Amino acid sequence: LDLNVLGLSTVLEEGKPYVLEATGENGGQLRWEGEVSIPRSHSEGTLALTDLHMPALLRIVEPWVAFELPQGTVSVEGQYQVNWSENVDYRVSQGEVRLDGILINPKSSEDLPDTGVALGSLKLSGIALDGPKQQVDMEALVINELAISGWMEGDQVSLAQLFAVDLPADDAQQAPAEEDGEEGWSASLGKFQLANSSVRWRSGFTDPALLEITPLEASASDIKWPLEGDTGLALSLTINGETSASAEGTLDLGLGAGKLSYELNGLPLAWFNPNFPAALNAQITDGRLQVTGEISLADYAPATIGMDGAINGFAGKITDAEEALTSWETVRWEKLRIDMDKHQVELAKLSIDNYSGRIHIREDGSINAQNIWQQEVGEQAEVVKDDLSEGEPWSVAVPLIGITDSQIDFMDESLPIHFRTVIGDINGDIKDISSAEGASTKVDIKGSVDGYAPVTLAGTAQPLRSPPAIDLELKFGGVDMSLLSPYSG
Repeated sequence: LDLNVLGLSTVLEEGKPYVLEATGENGGQLRWEGEVSIPRSHSEGTLALTDLHMPALLRIVEPWVAFELPQGTVSVEGQYQVNWSENVDYRVSQGEVRLDGILINPKSSEDLPDTGVALGSLKLSGIALDGPKQQVDMEALVINELAISGWMEGDQVSLAQLFAVDLPADDAQQAPAEEDGEEGWSASLGKFQLANSSVRWRSGFTDPALLEITPLEASASDIKWPLEGDTGLALSLTINGETSASAEGTLDLGLGAGKLSYELNGLPLAWFNPNFPAALNAQITDGRLQVTGEISLADYAPATIGMDGAINGFAGKITDAEEALTSWETVRWEKLRIDMDKHQVELAKLSIDNYSGRIHIREDGSINAQNIWQQEVGEQAEVVKDDLSEGEPWSVAVPLIGITDSQIDFMDESLPIHFRTVIGDINGDIKDISSAEGASTKVDIKGSVDGYAPVTLAGTAQPLRSPPAIDLELKFGGVDMSLLSPYSG
């Protein structure tokens, strides 16, 4: 450390202009240029700490953390004013903090494999700090090339273990509480931006277990502390190169009230098979979800949900079965609206295209779909039902369900001679499904047996009444009697 001081005075009021420069062991630099006047109890100037070596700074806390920091630099600069004549008053303007080339790894890669954080750059600019007013204003926080890797196994979260701090007992003291009536600090951030970033995460909740989210982009504007007022939010990401999602809107971070629009495209439903209960004897083999809509929040919880969407190319089967239990080309819903406070569900239209279902009666008389759920799943469903039953009763309204180009494969293996037929070319409408008292649902569906014998199902029903009621007429015309031999036998 070399010091060279010229014209130092503790008497002159003007304080003289001074310059202090220092260079760290790894190349970091300190430069201070300013005035110091002891008679006026005043100092002002510019302070810059440039490219300080982060691994050297980590020595301070190295014994108590589980990570190492092999590379990275930090820079801090700004203009300041300080006066200590009575109280210590200080102000900072044109402040800036930068982190560059940060790499954080676990000390033990065996204990925490595939875990780490890399940061290309972080820049916090336009910092204005007023000590007497206890206020900090910042223009922008920009994070670029943030890469996070981690995993979750049972109750273990690798990132939480990576950043766990094990302080000595004497150092783990609680911060003193603020006195009653004392005003705290306030802060504001004009803009936040996360760009060119990624997350690599592994867990048992998806199949495949490893999800790679890249690119990951996010932004926010007008953030205040204490939290108040509307903050603009935006998020976009791509998962495993095939699923994209985005959201944007405004949110009052203090009240948790706001409105967001969202969009999700190409989400493979088979990813979520590991989340199904063990008692569910079925799995999704194909199908992709796409939705767009809006959600309003109150106290950070959904108040209303609006959505248009579709599930395309869906297929599901009973575990270890070769054939699909059910499949469809498209199931599309239009203008779905859920009001959580009023307990209302409204859906303008549900369209089912190219549906294919299987009703198979097994040798023991059970039905294939009947074997999907076991008793414990039914018990879990009752718990969910009880939770949803709290408060006002739910009302449901679905004016139209349209069915096109669909079929049902019916097979009965409980007979000495197995019976099987296909009811195809199913087209029709189900109108006015409603939970309103006295509401009647109209059914008008047509199809054919094996492509030649017409089938019609028409009438009325009250499917949401307790107990449900139906008054439907099912007609088969011109069915080949030889098909019915297993039943006549």
